Amino acid sequence: MGVRPDDSMSSEIANQYEARLKSRQRRVERCRRAERRLARLRRTIAYPVILYVVFDPTLGAVLIPLAMVLIPLAVAQARCVRLWRKASRAVAFYAAGIDRVNDNWIGHGDAGWRYLQAAGASDHLYADDLDIFGRGSVFELLGTARTTLGRDALAQWLKQPATIDCLQARQVAVNELRDELDLRETLSVVELDSKNIWPESIERWARVEPLLGNTLWRIVGQILAWLLFGAVVWTFLRGATSPTPWIAFASAMGAESVFYFSRRRSAAAVARQVGRAGLTLSAVVRISVPLRSHAFQSPRLKELLDNLDVWRGRTRPHWLRAYALLFQNAAIHLLAVQFYPALDHWRRAHGDETNLSCHVIGELEALLAIASYAYEHGDDPFPELVDQGAFFDGQGLRHPLIPASTCVKNDVRLDDTIRLMIVSGSNMSGKSTLLRTVGANVVLAMIGAPVCAETLRISPLSVCTAMRFRDSLLDGNSYFSASVQRLKRIIDELDGNRPLLFLFDEMLSGTNSGDRYAGAEAVLRKLLDGGAIGMITTHDLALTQLARPLGPAVVNAHCEHQLVEGKMAFDYRLRRGVVKKSNAVTLMRLLGLEL
Repeated sequence: MGVRPDDSMSSEIANQYEARLKSRQRRVERCRRAERRLARLRRTIAYPVILYVVFDPTLGAVLIPLAMVLIPLAVAQARCVRLWRKASRAVAFYAAGIDRVNDNWIGHGDAGWRYLQAAGASDHLYADDLDIFGRGSVFELLGTARTTLGRDALAQWLKQPATIDCLQARQVAVNELRDELDLRETLSVVELDSKNIWPESIERWARVEPLLGNTLWRIVGQILAWLLFGAVVWTFLRGATSPTPWIAFASAMGAESVFYFSRRRSAAAVARQVGRAGLTLSAVVRISVPLRSHAFQSPRLKELLDNLDVWRGRTRPHWLRAYALLFQNAAIHLLAVQFYPALDHWRRAHGDETNLSCHVIGELEALLAIASYAYEHGDDPFPELVDQGAFFDGQGLRHPLIPASTCVKNDVRLDDTIRLMIVSGSNMSGKSTLLRTVGANVVLAMIGAPVCAETLRISPLSVCTAMRFRDSLLDGNSYFSASVQRLKRIIDELDGNRPLLFLFDEMLSGTNSGDRYAGAEAVLRKLLDGGAIGMITTHDLALTQLARPLGPAVVNAHCEHQLVEGKMAFDYRLRRGVVKKSNAVTLMRLLGLEL
């Protein structure tokens, strides 16, 4: 029997977010007022100082102490600006959280279209059918990670289910992170430019072959750097009294120029490699600071932090960022070139550790995103993972993308007793949504997240769906042909490492009833013999007769409508047996089509 859930927990979370939002908004106003006062004070002091010095230079010495007051004022003003921006990011963090809790999040986050449109992703066996990516998708709901590293990790988890050991470790980690609201806020206010984060640049840079010479070149570059520095200092101190420092400076510049032009092509290649890598690593370092200072208890979180600590005391990622900024200025390449060999040496020594740390940050951000979802859906439990073949037992299932206040719960169990459920029913009665509800909850369970259910016991499953098909004029592919190709791919998945859960909406529609029945029987028998479990929907009541030849583990269920005062009403409840009502003609008439 279907029932509607309450949203008391959501109201409590929304109130907490609202209180914190108002507190951060007050902080923003305080910082803005302080910054404006300091700016006015700086102008009040600076203008008289400038006027006095211009019109009466003899007063310059008297006014120097007064002018020095501007330096701490400038520092204080810059600090107010930083605090203002930090508080503004906290305001945005809680405003987005309120939108999610109030089911006003669609279109406000990262939809993740790139993960669906990537090469081969459009052929994924469930991502499109289950709305994993796109506007109003599971990814947009979960995708609160700030960096591309975290979003990439979360997208990969959503496309590829984990092992049972990995899922159990993630559940423990997410459960520990669930109530760490302060930590999530701290990470949300870290100053980052997400447009300057390229995960692939780190991997390429860490594994590229050395472009510069051996240790000799590095030593020569360092010697020339010190010689040039000494010549500059000597010229500054004694250049007015003797030509010798100028000669030394010219000689050092000449040697530096020869060194630069002998290695300029390799040096330019190193500069290109390190540009994006340096900016990406800068973001990784900033995020890692609050994470390192946190004491975690779960084994997986401890392991991740241990991998982050490979930098501590041994590597200096901020050097890399400085190099990247230095290389962007072509005018000082001549002075910077001696650092190229040192940089290449640093990369060879710590490139693998750097790449590992980027993956660690990605996983931590993905776990924090799931923890945020768990916190905002406090009534949703973690699924109980069982290791007993193909098994799914969900009580009070809901769809994660439908507001809890309007969603209807249903119970679905698939195991050795019920291997296949054939769902018939009226148009618009919720059959397709029921399949997506089952599939979306399996995906959540297989990434280590809580599920939208009262309880869920599930074994590790690979989800395969056949719901949305597109014919193609360019490819000469019909709707029916596309559906057959998908079914063939799903059958090929039977040889995988885990049992299948298949979800077919209007199976093999697009052909005559006789061929549809024969094809459906053959495909379903193949899947059931291969150990799979699943659900199909159909308007063709002939397919409901498949329960006889396929055996006692196949049952019929249905969703139906009611006519109330001449209008159709739906309760979206799943009932046993074959549907007895149809509503296609009634629906066409209600929509204004004369029959």
